[in-house]
Amino acid sequence: MISPSGSFRIFLASEPIDFRKGVDGLVAHVANHFELDPVDSAIYVFRSRRADRLKLLVWDGTGLVLTMKRLNGGRFGDDDESRVKRRVKRLMECRKAASGLEHLKRDDRERLEVLKDGARLIAIRNEHHADELAAALHEDMPCMAPATEMVWHAMRRSVREGWPGLRMPPLLLDGPPGIVGFPQMDVEPVRT
Repeated sequence: MISPSGSFRIFLASEPIDFRKGVDGLVAHVANHFELDPVDSAIYVFRSRRADRLKLLVWDGTGLVLTMKRLNGGRFGDDDESRVKRRVKRLMECRKAASGLEHLKRDDRERLEVLKDGARLIAIRNEHHADELAAALHEDMPCMAPATEMVWHAMRRSVREGWPGLRMPPLLLDGPPGIVGFPQMDVEPVRT
């Protein structure tokens, strides 16, 4: 018997799919339309256009399992479809609200989409590595030369000081490209 291990979630596609799709086609559908990883602890349920068949895609821990159910002489009704669509709409609204980005315009949210899985952090191994990173940064944004130079110096200092990460003073990027303000942040410790 093949069954998913542990706890799992069930995702139901609100629209019918092309039932000629096999495992690879459904995996692509999950990744592109649900924006989820098909090998997570989840069961993905798809229905045919005639609403008389279901396909279930599940990761069982060792591989993907695809099963199909055909109703004999019956169909999933329009009532079922409208309930699924209402539920999907509510879930999408909750997902948007939980993102904390609902106040942004759609274009701005789409631009931030590249960061949805986070940013890959790297360690700056040595000053030569800092030089290479700074050169690449400057090549991508030559109009920001004063800012990229500040980043370069900060990377080199972080390596020399043995800091685990990059320490940067605040930068004020104001005005047309190439105009960078460096706020004065000279702070002395308060002695009591």
